[in-house]
Amino acid sequence: GHLDVTAARFTLDKLKPVLLDTPVIEPEQASIDASLKVTYAQATLAFDGGLRVSGLALFHPWLAPVPVRQLEALMQVRGQFVPAERRLRLEEAAVTFRGLQLHASGEAAQVGSKTARYEARLKVATVPCQVALEALPRELTPALQGFKLRGNFHLDLHTKIDMADL
Repeated sequence: GHLDVTAARFTLDKLKPVLLDTPVIEPEQASIDASLKVTYAQATLAFDGGLRVSGLALFHPWLAPVPVRQLEALMQVRGQFVPAERRLRLEEAAVTFRGLQLHASGEAAQVGSKTARYEARLKVATVPCQVALEALPRELTPALQGFKLRGNFHLDLHTKIDMADL
């Protein structure tokens, strides 16, 4: 089987009832477009998709004392799910946000069982530290405003968890 879903650019006010109890504010200012391709063959569900959001505004007192506005991001995801094995493989999940690109990959096997195994990797390519600092919204980091950083920032985090052998 094959399923192709495309959501042409639309504003989030179309989803107002769904967004009522979320941190999303001013949904009429935010727009998204998305696509998802799903294929089922040989007992495997493969997926590949993307989402672009712009003009997003969020507010929650735990996040920041003031709204965080004008958020933009591009997200892409590709992977497979094998239902018989309860195995999810994330080949790539990428997020581009304010000059930073985060890449994640991983696998979860036997999800929900006592023998579940998880493996994940998160990478950020080398960027100047100032670029990494400026990627953080001002509303979330008021105490860091005015800081000037030198050097480079790089992240390569890898983790494995085997529930049968903690």
